Amino acid sequence: LKSATITIPSPDLAGGHQLKNANILAKAGATRAIPEEDITGESGGLAVLEKAVDELLNDATKAVNLGNNLHNFYPARPATQILADLLVERPKRAGAMSFHLKQ
Repeated sequence: LKSATITIPSPDLAGGHQLKNANILAKAGATRAIPEEDITGESGGLAVLEKAVDELLNDATKAVNLGNNLHNFYPARPATQILADLLVERPKRAGAMSFHLKQ
């Protein structure tokens, strides 16, 4: 994924994790984060979002950098490596393989 993104996290969902994750990505230059209240509140409404979109459409360098930073933020890993990170092999019984999630 090498696309410039605008993230609009909700502070009320997922225990505030959307907001935390969006801020981490924004600090890494991997997204343009706009708090939900800036869009739904009376401080600017959709004009805030429109301005952010215009900035990305009119600044190709910024858009490319956001996309590249997002792409580099998450290392590409094959599914087998992701599974290996999540699963632990249990002792084999009668030749069968058994796995469980790492704690």
